[in-house]
Amino acid sequence: MLLLVASFAIWGIGDIFYGGSQNPTVATVGDAEIPASELADAFNRAVANLQRQLGPEFDRERAIQLGVMQQALQDLIRQRLISLRANEMGLAVPDDALRTLVTEDPVFHTGGQFDRSRFDQLLRASGLSEDAYLASLRQQVVRAALTGSITGPVKAPPALVEAIYRYRNEQRRGHYVAVPVESITDVPAPSDEQLAQFHEAHQAQFTTPEYRALTFVTLEPDDLIEEIEVSEEDVAAAYESRIGAFRKPERRTVEQLLAAEQATIEQAAERLAAGATFEQVAAEIEAVSVDQLGTVSRGDLPAEFEEAIFALPQGEVSGPVDSAFGWHLFRVSEIEPEETVPLAEAREQLARELALEEANERLPDFAAQLDDELAAGTELREAARVLRLEAVSVPAVDATGKGPEGEPVEALPPWPEFMQIALETPAGETSLLEETAAGGYFVIQVEQVTEPRLKPVEEVRAELVEAWQAERRRELARQQAEQLRARLDDGAALNELLADTGLESKPIEPVRRDAAGTDQGINRAVVRALFATEPGDVAPEVVELEDGFTVVGTDEVIAANLAADPDGVEQLARELEGDMRSDLIAQFETQLRRDYPIEIDGAAINRLIGPDGLTPTGSAGTLPGGPS
Repeated sequence: MLLLVASFAIWGIGDIFYGGSQNPTVATVGDAEIPASELADAFNRAVANLQRQLGPEFDRERAIQLGVMQQALQDLIRQRLISLRANEMGLAVPDDALRTLVTEDPVFHTGGQFDRSRFDQLLRASGLSEDAYLASLRQQVVRAALTGSITGPVKAPPALVEAIYRYRNEQRRGHYVAVPVESITDVPAPSDEQLAQFHEAHQAQFTTPEYRALTFVTLEPDDLIEEIEVSEEDVAAAYESRIGAFRKPERRTVEQLLAAEQATIEQAAERLAAGATFEQVAAEIEAVSVDQLGTVSRGDLPAEFEEAIFALPQGEVSGPVDSAFGWHLFRVSEIEPEETVPLAEAREQLARELALEEANERLPDFAAQLDDELAAGTELREAARVLRLEAVSVPAVDATGKGPEGEPVEALPPWPEFMQIALETPAGETSLLEETAAGGYFVIQVEQVTEPRLKPVEEVRAELVEAWQAERRRELARQQAEQLRARLDDGAALNELLADTGLESKPIEPVRRDAAGTDQGINRAVVRALFATEPGDVAPEVVELEDGFTVVGTDEVIAANLAADPDGVEQLARELEGDMRSDLIAQFETQLRRDYPIEIDGAAINRLIGPDGLTPTGSAGTLPGGPS
């Protein structure tokens, strides 16, 4: 029964969870309601799409954290708003028009003709019934008609396209003279007064963090594993029940010929039967491609592929196989037979797994014993001794888990909850027994708290001198760069200045204003200065680099050439027109939100999300075909 319910949840049978009155309304738009099941389905489709882009590790909990649920709700609200206005205007899609849209959609075609079986297959894969798909398609058509009438034939003004294209694609060539901090070497030692002033101005840099002296006890399944004996009978029984984990499935190395039409793939099959190789057929027949599917096992491929491939003897070619991707011929070049790890090799792994399972079951009771000892007033070290546990002491640790030497304290457990509790527990007190997300337990006694302390000058004199000199070198580098810029601004010749200072002028090859500049040893600030300066001039301010300061000069402005990039101009025009359409639709939606009141039931959404951050229903597919 549980497996059946789980399968319904996976395939989107929302009524299992939200039937009748158990399907609450999460939002109301005018007089239209949005039920929880519809939001769950929309959310799950969005997650499935993101998983295809980002990988299966992008789970529902992560999606909820990133606002995918709220985005799905806003999309449904937007659809309701447009549908309400469309209903008021009497917009509708006749059945004949809807039927034409479906039958003429190439997504549902096989061999150029509408294929009813393919239509049903794609709907099943999307977790949709035919009625649900047609209703959704009808709404899409109505919304497209209404929004299309709002935006109309939007056309970006040519003058606007030209101006933005010229701005984006203008390039500049220039040069820069950098004064590296490391070039400043004659920095004297600071006086005592200068050191004291620097120390006062940079107190945070020379203040120790708060340190805490801790004694703690941790409990993990590994702490109990040595006390657990696993019999040979249990290991053998586990081996039999988990045999799938020790079985390496049969694997086959497969190549395929792919064609869009059945007649083409049949022609390819004839050539193969006559003795041609896959590569020869692909070279002879233009509409046929050869691909390596690699080494696969059952479950790696669609069902229609798997059935054909795993029925083939090694070296033979399958008959034509139809799929959503076209027509295929498969050949198995190598077969790796199924292998099973024998019990003797699996014994150690299984024994440990069984011991860990038993330890996990015993751990809460063992933790309760520790909790009882502490509740009875037993001191933490003594409670640990009674239960044969180790009490670990750390003399000093800061909020980042480091000791006074700045190195991580290795004795600390890796649980993020640990340092949080250590910082929250007052000095001289013992925390409650805490359970971690990883399944372990810990309790902390804060022995002592050492408050932050400003180190006196004499204690950090060497560090102070080094920091003061580093700051002074940077300031002198800035001053030298500013002096160089001022002399250039007054008309001094660059070559003469370079000869006097021993510095080097480096070219800036043509860059656009959005360039990062890192490939030329500069940064965005240098690029901005280049575009803020007229040709022949130097930038009015020196620019800070990571390792010094630089003077920037602009040599040439290279105007954008629209005639040489008609595709780029056209693409920009389409981009601007898309932005304009989006702006018009956004304004239309704003007015609709004024016309139709929107109420969102946050409590219903929270129940939908559930305490573990997962939605309990929804399909994992996307709508096939239809207008976008």
